[in-house]
Amino acid sequence: AKTIEENCKELGFEARSHVVKAQAEPFLVDPAKFREEKPFTLVTLEPPYIEVSYDKLMSTLAASPALGPDTLVVVEYPIELGSLPLLMGGSLHGFRNKVFGRTVLAVYVCRPTGRDLGIRCKPEEFGPGAIAVAFPAKRAQTEGGASGGSSGGSSGGGGGEQEIPEGWLSEKAIPIAFPAKRAQTASGAGGSGGSSGGGGGDEEIPAGWRS
Repeated sequence: AKTIEENCKELGFEARSHVVKAQAEPFLVDPAKFREEKPFTLVTLEPPYIEVSYDKLMSTLAASPALGPDTLVVVEYPIELGSLPLLMGGSLHGFRNKVFGRTVLAVYVCRPTGRDLGIRCKPEEFGPGAIAVAFPAKRAQTEGGASGGSSGGSSGGGGGEQEIPEGWLSEKAIPIAFPAKRAQTASGAGGSGGSSGGGGGDEEIPAGWRS
């Protein structure tokens, strides 16, 4: 709160700003209690992923008097949740739902009036299976072994890329965090006079590739 106040002062918005230090839910239920009488035009939510119930937070937000017609709501949430629904609480209509790494940014409009808000509505980005569209089949890069010798030596196995099975990708809006998977690679033997192929065993797929 102190940093926000300092930033507002630095930018010359001190007289036009009102900083509230409180839990989001009580504020959303009764903003007038915190001296906020008018609905906002923009609301952004960036809650700590593992410390909040998104169901409860979004339900409270959808019914909040802090929102009015055409209020823009931007919600950040983890990709492990799958996809937030297109319609929330009968009042929040999904316009965009974009994936950035393991973070998803959803843009909702509260009770849209049809006024041009400068946002192109893409409902296909929401719902079960929508997040999976952003996940093409990933490939685990494995260390390639040295090629065999010139006299009849075959190239070492286990090199190159190996596709991660489609079953490891996020397909539905289910709150499950998958454990780290491992890609099994075969080690090939080098030819006569050549060195043995490397890249054997299993190699862990980076956490960023998990759904």
